[in-house]
Order: sequence, then structure tokens, then C-alpha cells
Amino acid sequence: MFNTIASVFILFSAALTLLMGVEQLTGRIERARFHTILLFVTIPVSIIQFNHVLFGIGLTPHYPWSAFLYLTSIYAIGPLTNMYYHFLMNPGRRIRPKKFLRFLPAVVILVAEIALQTGWPEEAKKKVLHELFTSRGFSLLLPLLFVGGAIFIAYQVMVVIEGLQLWNDARIKKGVRLIVMLEIVNILLPVPIIIWMFFRFHSLFLVSGLITAFVMLTVFLFNNRFPRIFNLMKRELVRRKYERSFLRGVDTGSMRERIFYLMEEEKVYRDSELTLRSLAATMKLTPHQLSQFLNEKLQTSFTRFVNSYRVEEAKGLLAKNREHTVLNVCFIVGFSSKSSFNTIFKNFTGQTPTEYRKNF
Repeated sequence: MFNTIASVFILFSAALTLLMGVEQLTGRIERARFHTILLFVTIPVSIIQFNHVLFGIGLTPHYPWSAFLYLTSIYAIGPLTNMYYHFLMNPGRRIRPKKFLRFLPAVVILVAEIALQTGWPEEAKKKVLHELFTSRGFSLLLPLLFVGGAIFIAYQVMVVIEGLQLWNDARIKKGVRLIVMLEIVNILLPVPIIIWMFFRFHSLFLVSGLITAFVMLTVFLFNNRFPRIFNLMKRELVRRKYERSFLRGVDTGSMRERIFYLMEEEKVYRDSELTLRSLAATMKLTPHQLSQFLNEKLQTSFTRFVNSYRVEEAKGLLAKNREHTVLNVCFIVGFSSKSSFNTIFKNFTGQTPTEYRKNF
């Protein structure tokens, strides 16, 4: 009885989830990018729910094709959800190309699934799935499933961490708490599957499917409020960051001019005892202000910023001033030891100072 009721409810949720995704493109006069991304979120969620029903009632070993895209969906759902939240909270901002590398595991799994489904005989696929579902022996599918679940959990934890920062915010706490609670429920999704790996109780897939159904039905009911909640979360996070900023009220343009003058004209980096604190004192700033300026405005750290100037001058001296030994150059530009000079110079140029002089 449980299997029947759970299966019907999960299949209903899968269809409703897919319909909610399609509605993002067909039911709105004005569409934002997060509407499109939500469609791509609902597709793997529907595939996962459908498969959990088939797994739960034991039909998958008889129809191997039905499991096609299941693992791919598990690996893709985390990055897709993260991208959806990104566009909700940053409507006008693009995603950096390197962030698409998050989809690489899903692409690899997709290629593997296509190869297996097209390259393996039907009987071989049935045998593998039958052994997976009837014995407790090792199968390569188990670690793949486990890693996919771990990736999914990691992405949900990221959202929970941001939400907890706003847990008691009077203006948006109801919406934030709903989101955090749903994400915590999402984190529990892989738990029944992990238990299944050890005991092979197939009904555990139905338990996981019911959890997914609960989350998606809640999202369906509150779908129109989610964009507003996330936009308010973004504003509040930015406001709090601004309030904590050490640079508030500081003329960062003058800071930029001053620090480049000190480095390029006065060459303060030649002082081997130069520290963040001493440079900040010279600029009439606190160490926190200088550190934040370097991190946020110049996208670098104090150590890397200073060493870049030291290495650049060292390159010129090594190439043009043959009368200076490598050790002399080391001390001239501000390094306190030859070993640190060699290491840092090679990190920047790919060569040791001696190799650089010889090759030049």
C-alpha cells in the first residue's frame, strides 16, 4: 500500500515540477534569466523523481533504458540550483566562464551514460542492474552515486550558510527561514539512498522521492514569492557588507595613487622589513583598511603585491646589470634571503633568477 500511494504522489510531483518549469517560459510576458534556469532545474528533478519510483518498485533492472540520465541529473542539479540562486540574487550580473567548470562532472557522467546505453548489450545492462539491486556487493555505480550526492549536499550547504546570516532579519525572516528549511530538507535527500547502499531496501528510494516531492510542491506554492525574497536577501547581504567595510568614507582613488607612488617612485618594496602594518602607517591607514583595499580594489594580497614589484625590478637588473650577482640583486630589490628570492621569482616567471639571466 505504501509503495503504491508513494509512487502515485511522486509521479504527480514529477509532472507538476516539469509543468512548473515549462510555465517559466510559456506563462510569462516578461522573462528573466532565472526563469529559464528554473526550467533546466525542473527537468533533472523530474527525471530523478521518475527514477526513484522505478527504483522503489524494482522495475529498473527490467528496463535499463529507464535509468538513462539519472546519474547525470544528480550531478547537474547542484550546479543548476546554484546558478538559479545566482540569477535571482544578481539579476543583471553575468556568470564568469570558469564557473561553468562546475558542470564538468555532469558532462563526464553524461558521456559515460550515453556510451553505456548505446554500447552495451541489453542483457549486459540488465545483469549489472540486477546484481546492483539484489546483492550487497560492490558496484562502480555506488561510489558514483555517493559522490553525486555529496556534490548536491555541498551546493545546498552554500545556500544555507547565506540564509543563516539573515535568519533574524525582521523584514525578510519568514521568507529566509522558509528557504533555509527547504535547503536543510534537501540536504537530507541523499540520506535514504546512502542507507539503501548498505541494506538494499528499495522502498528507501520512495522515501527520498517523497522528500523531493515535498520540497517541489512547496516551491510550486511559493514560486511567485521566491524572486522577491532572494532580491531582498541580496540587498541585505550587500548592506551588511557595506556596514562592515573598513573603506567606508575613505577616498580609494587617492589610496590608489598613493600606493602606486610609494611603490613606483619611492620603491618602498626594497625595504626587506616592509610589512602590511608599516606600509599602512606610511599611508595613514589601518592595516585592515589597506588589506581590504588590496583585496577588493586591486584583487591581490599584500605579499603578492609587494613581491610583484620586487620580481619586476629583479628581472631588469638580472638582464641589464651583469655586474650584480644574483645575491646582490636579491638584497637590492628587498628579499631577505636567496632561497625566498629563488622560490618567489620562479613562482612569478617559471624560472629561477640564474636561469632567467642565462636564458635572457
